[in-house]
Amino acid sequence: MAAPEWTGEEAVAAAHCFVASGFYVVLGHRLYTDGSDDVSRIFGVEMEDLTGGRIDCEPDPAVAADKILDLSNTSAMRLRMNVRKERKLFDMKSRRELQ
Repeated sequence: MAAPEWTGEEAVAAAHCFVASGFYVVLGHRLYTDGSDDVSRIFGVEMEDLTGGRIDCEPDPAVAADKILDLSNTSAMRLRMNVRKERKLFDMKSRRELQ
């Protein structure tokens, strides 16, 4: 999830819900919760260890997009989605033969 322009209270609350669900969230402005070291630590490092999600703040949209793409590419490599392999298109007859 990315919210490069707006970080009102509702957007920040939604971002925290996404992070708790395991999503990587990039916001365009610093959070008003950044005043608390505990909250910043919880929704940064600790939440990433628990759910895989975290909040990152990046005002430059190009850098934010690069961060999101880097995470996406890393996840694709970890899941082996970037490995090319031979694929076979099954018709109905071939599917029935599998059973």
